[in-house]
Amino acid sequence: MIKHPHDSSTHKDFLFETLEAFSIIEKTICATTDNASNMEAAITEPKSIVNLGGGLPFPFTHYRGIKHTLPLGVSSALKDLRPLMKDIREVVLAVKSSMESNKGLMELQTDIIQAGTIGDMRELMELIEDVTRSWNTTYLMLERAYGLRFPLTRFLQE
Repeated sequence: MIKHPHDSSTHKDFLFETLEAFSIIEKTICATTDNASNMEAAITEPKSIVNLGGGLPFPFTHYRGIKHTLPLGVSSALKDLRPLMKDIREVVLAVKSSMESNKGLMELQTDIIQAGTIGDMRELMELIEDVTRSWNTTYLMLERAYGLRFPLTRFLQE
């Protein structure tokens, strides 16, 4: 376990202690981290990489994990949609936090399905709440809200 504080020096020390414990400092040719500045500094500090890779004929490489990079790119791309996403998120939270609202939306969907008024609606669906740090849940929230756009519009009008 990494001790506090979680600064670059502490991470660097932990990395080297771990690599030494397994006797693999000279065999380590790359590292993958998140995008935090303390991780970047711990890995790329010249004193850190001097022993990594030993005398291997290629340089030590630092990779940033896609799990941390992809959400940043998606978030940047969605910048223009933030006002819309905020409105959808508020509706989703309001409906999901109220049993009465959730039941009302389900009843509207049931009526629509039974009447066959919306051809592509065949099953009851609940709204999906997104998790801010998980870009795919934002996508799922928007996709579901779009799929429920007709019953949701009617529900909000009533």
